[in-house]
Amino acid sequence: MFYDVDFLCVLQHFIVAILQCNMTGRVIIVTGGSSGIGFEVCKYLAEGGNDVILACRSKEKGDEAVLRIKLLYPNALIQFIQVSVHTVFSIMLVLFFS
Repeated sequence: MFYDVDFLCVLQHFIVAILQCNMTGRVIIVTGGSSGIGFEVCKYLAEGGNDVILACRSKEKGDEAVLRIKLLYPNALIQFIQVSVHTVFSIMLVLFFS
């Protein structure tokens, strides 16, 4: 996939700004947390003592991502919820159970 250099620059600044915010002690839902940027954000937030809900479509990938984070940070407060952001019902379940 090809991205414009300006888009990548804006994305990088956005991610840095989010990660510099004081999020300690909050419950945070990260969609797409099983890989890529979402996984890295989950790791960072879990390391900082936040209650992280890793939401993604694949149960296998979600469980694996949670296990990888817990191996790095045994005291991490992280859990997996299977969700498809394409369905309103699935989004409502995440909001209800978080």
